[in-house]
Amino acid sequence: MFERVISKIVTILIIVFLSFMVCLAFLQIILRNFFASGISWADVTVRHLVLWVGFFGAILAAVEERHITLDVFSRILPVRLKKYVQSTIYIGSAAVCAVLTHASYKFVVSERLVGTELFTGVPAWWAQVVVPATFVIMCLLFILRGIKKWLQS
Repeated sequence: MFERVISKIVTILIIVFLSFMVCLAFLQIILRNFFASGISWADVTVRHLVLWVGFFGAILAAVEERHITLDVFSRILPVRLKKYVQSTIYIGSAAVCAVLTHASYKFVVSERLVGTELFTGVPAWWAQVVVPATFVIMCLLFILRGIKKWLQS
C-alpha cells in the first residue's frame, strides 16, 4: 500500500516537474533569442527541478526495485537463506539512507541558518529539502521491505 501511494505521487510529481522544466526552458530560449530578455529566476529554478526530478526518480527506482544492486548472493545461496540475506541487505540499505538523511538534514539546516537565497526572497533550503525527504522515504521503504522479507515463510 505504502509503495503504491508513493509510486503514484512521485510519478505525478515527476511528470509535472518535467513538463514545467521543459516549458520554462523553452520560454527562456524564446525570450533570449527573440526578445533579448528572460526570466531572472528561470535558470536557477530549472537547475533545482533537475535535482528534484533526479531524487524522485531514485524513489521510483527503489519502489519498483530497479535501483542498483549487487546481486552476488542470489545465485549461490540456498532458497531458505536467500530471504534472510535479502532482508539484511534491505536493512543495511535503510541504515545507509538513515545516515544520508541525517547528513542532508544537517546541510539543509545549515543553509537555512546562513540564509542563502536562490533568487530574491526565496530561501535555498526550500529547494534542498528534497534531499533529506527522499532519503527518509527510501529508508522507510527499505525497512518495510526488510521486515516483510524476514517474515515471509
